Amino acid sequence: MTEAEGQDNGEVSAFALGTPLLRNRWRIVRWTFVGTAIAALMVFQRPALYLASASFYPQNAAPQSGLLSTLGQFGLTVPGGPSQSPEFYQVLLKSRVLWESIALDTLVVEELGGERLPFLEFFEIEGGSERSRIDDALELLSGMVSTPTSPRNTSLVLVTAATEWPSVSLFIVTALVDGVNAFNANLVQGQAGAERVFVEGRLEVATTELRDAEDDLESFLQNNRQFSGSPELSFQQGRLERSVTLRQGVFTTLTQTLEEVRIREVRDIPVISVVDQPFVPSLPEPRGRGVFVLLGFLTGGFIGVLLSLVSEALESLRQKRDSAMEEFVVALEETRDEFLTPVAWLRRRLRG
Repeated sequence: MTEAEGQDNGEVSAFALGTPLLRNRWRIVRWTFVGTAIAALMVFQRPALYLASASFYPQNAAPQSGLLSTLGQFGLTVPGGPSQSPEFYQVLLKSRVLWESIALDTLVVEELGGERLPFLEFFEIEGGSERSRIDDALELLSGMVSTPTSPRNTSLVLVTAATEWPSVSLFIVTALVDGVNAFNANLVQGQAGAERVFVEGRLEVATTELRDAEDDLESFLQNNRQFSGSPELSFQQGRLERSVTLRQGVFTTLTQTLEEVRIREVRDIPVISVVDQPFVPSLPEPRGRGVFVLLGFLTGGFIGVLLSLVSEALESLRQKRDSAMEEFVVALEETRDEFLTPVAWLRRRLRG
């Protein structure tokens, strides 16, 4: 098959495609250089970030009290237990209740000689009301803090924070883990307080019932010194003794439970186990400079190749001398000139 036959069949030879590229090689080189330079300028302006991280997993805060254990034997459960799912902690780590305390805290920046600065002042969050400044700080934290997905089939909760200062990244992660512990401690102590109030009320009732049962048994024994010969009196005496025994058991259980919840109410019980303590490496995170520059190189080269092929196509259309085609070529050249005007302006500025 001849070249003319190949062209008639709509086929484009490698020579026909390579010739315009070689003819416009310097344009392709220039665009490749521009793309690479822009990518390098952008990537080298990105600050180095230090990534602090920590991990923990939820655990039960304390064994159930005697009352809750008894209820559990009958299939009854008390909602709102201290142990929560990893998803709960992922939401908690990004909650306003924890982030706002960080925004209102003071940083100790070791990179500045251990200088103490308020969070809002350090990140230069100024202007507006205090509420709006805090909202800006929370938005800033949303770009710093992340909770990566934990490994499969584990209950680990991961949290990271990335800033330009290692000590600040470490401060944020440490504050988040401490905030989770404080939240859980308040939750456990609040539940123990509510349980204590309930048990104290039940204990008062049980004490009264026990005393009444004991008084009834005492009165019976005083009025009936000899009752062994009477089946009716023997039955009544057994019933009164069983009532006293039952109420003694309830009284004893409630007394033990009350002591347990009082202890839980004042104890600082962590309900998370920290696996990896908050840590920040000495080296910053990779910024992907090579990949970004390579992407700029390929993008610039693609633009150069595309413009070269368009120019050759315009020249080929111009040579065919068709009126409609010439109008299309003129419109296409105007569009190309409008696209290249900013580039030409930038080139003149760089030369000047």
